[in-house]
Parts: sequence; C-alpha cells; structure tokens
Amino acid sequence: MRATFLAFRLSLLLLLGCGSGLSPALLARVRAGAARVERAAPLTSVRLVGEVTQPIVLVRLDGKGPFRFLVDAGGNVVSVNRSVAQAAGLRVLYSGKGREVVQVQALELGSVRLVDVAAVVEPELDVDGVLGFNVFTEGLLTLDYPGRTLTWAAQGALPPADGRGIVDYALRERMPYVPFRAGARTLWFNLDTGARGDFYVPAAMESELPLRAPAKEGPRLWNQAFGTTDTRVGELTVPLELGAFREEHPHVVFSPELQTELLVGSGFLQRFALTFDLAHHRLRLTP
Repeated sequence: MRATFLAFRLSLLLLLGCGSGLSPALLARVRAGAARVERAAPLTSVRLVGEVTQPIVLVRLDGKGPFRFLVDAGGNVVSVNRSVAQAAGLRVLYSGKGREVVQVQALELGSVRLVDVAAVVEPELDVDGVLGFNVFTEGLLTLDYPGRTLTWAAQGALPPADGRGIVDYALRERMPYVPFRAGARTLWFNLDTGARGDFYVPAAMESELPLRAPAKEGPRLWNQAFGTTDTRVGELTVPLELGAFREEHPHVVFSPELQTELLVGSGFLQRFALTFDLAHHRLRLTP
C-alpha cells in the first residue's frame, strides 16, 4: 500500500508546484513524462509481474536493469527509488527543498523507448519506480489484469462510448476519471491502478453516503507526508455501477488523506482488461 498513496501525494505536489522549488521549465518536463516516444515496433506487449493487485512491469533505465515499475494511473509523474537512481547513475537535474529530479535518457518498456524523462526521486518506495499515466500519450493502452499483460499500440481507436462496455473518461491533471453511479448520484473516481484496494473516498463523505451500518475502523494506510493514517470503512446500501458493471454491497474506505479525490483501485479493477483510447479518452472494460 505504500506506493499507492505515496504516488498520489507526489502527483499533487508536482501538479500544483507547491514549494517544490522547481523552475517552470523543469516542472513542465516532469509533467510531460517524456520528450518523445520511440518505437521499434507498432505494438509492444510485456508481462505484468508481482501481485495481481499491483500491476508491475520490468523496465530499463539508460540500459541498466531490469527494474520493477508500478503502472499507476493514479499518478501523473514518473518517480524512481533513490537507490535505483544511484545504481543506474542517473544525472541529477535538481536537488533542493527535500526534492530531487533526475534525467532518464531512455526508459525502455518492451520495444518502446521513452526519451528524456524527468523523474522525481523518492527515498521510500516499495517498488523500484512508478510510471505515471502522463507517459501514455498516444494510441491504445491495455492493462489486462486477468491476462497479466500490458500492451501498448501506437495507433488505433475504440468505438464511441455505449454506456456499457465502453465509457468516456475525463483526463484531470493527466489522470483518468470515470463516472460511477451510486443510486441517484454520479461520482467520479480516479482509476488508481496503484491502489490495492477497491474504493477510497474522503473521510468527509462518511455523512453523505448511504451506509448499511455506521462505519468501523478500517485499514491503516501509509504515505510519505503523514506516515501511517487511520481510516474507517463502511458498506453502501446502493451498488456502484460503471457502464454495465455493477458492484453490489460495495465497501468503501474513508480516508482523511483525501480531500476531494475518489479512487477506485486494483481490488475492483483486477477483474477486467482495461483498454484506454488515449486520443479520444475512452475506456473499454473487458471482464
């Protein structure tokens, strides 16, 4: 769980630029993900390794590796563990105010090369690094949980949303959000593939959502900013529905870490192959 909320906190810091000390030009490079994408083939497919609720791929950094990187649609920057940055000999672009940014000249994912990536160094990650959603900018990206593969095609498009197997997603600060129906309400959840659980919502929503019983003590979560955080968990009296897919009796975690963000994690998503049409902001869910 450590990588989950760490990546989320990191993305918030950098998208706002709050006290980061980064110049506008360097901040733009961090947000961009990569200067360009080079492909040896029109399609690349790599295996997912590790646990099913933590989609991890093997990458190379400037020819060194392989390293285990979490694919996190709940993050909008690339980050790398400090020990990995040192082992790969990555050049430091910025160091100060408790923040360090390094240059990856070539990040290799299968037959794809992400060129000139500005990555944020983190002292504590339970993976070697994190690939934020900002690096995926073109073509069709499929994160196939049941098939344990990630496939990225240079071209292609999904049909228009049908409200069943294909839905539109909104791109907010370079991260995808999808609309879940909860009774008469529509709730926009970030597709946080870096989160191992099902549904996370702000603690302030505990009084707003229809619960079958009062919320109880939930799992303890960790993030770099605040350390371990206590949560509460409750069961909704209404299902959560995304397109044609329905989660009966969903349990949601109420986290004080979240202010306005709602997250759906790999605990729910693991039953699907998720295909993102990156140009048209469409998502296909294949069970």
